[in-house]
Amino acid sequence: MADQPRNALMLARHGGALQLDKFNLDKPEEIRRAIQTVLTDPNYRKNAEKLADILSSQPYQPKEVVLKHCDFAVKFGDLKTLNSEGRLLNVFQFLFN
Repeated sequence: MADQPRNALMLARHGGALQLDKFNLDKPEEIRRAIQTVLTDPNYRKNAEKLADILSSQPYQPKEVVLKHCDFAVKFGDLKTLNSEGRLLNVFQFLFN
C-alpha cells in the first residue's frame, strides 16, 4: 500500500519501468503512451531481466534474512542498544526526508 511509490521509483531508477503520477490517471493518452513505451522499447525488458537476475542472485535471500532476524530476536529479546534513531521521526520527517 504505502510502499508502492517507493517501489515504482526503484523500478524506474533501474530502467525497468516508467513511474506514472497518480494524478495523471485520468489521462488515458498518457497511460497508453507509457504502456506502449515499456512494451516496445527493448531496454525496459533488458533492464527488468537484469534487475530480476540481481534480485535472485543476492547473497542472502530476503526470506533468509527475516528468519535470521526472528531467530536473533527470540534468542536475545529486546536489545535497546539496537534501536534505530529513525524510530523517533515524525511522519513528515520520515516521508519527506
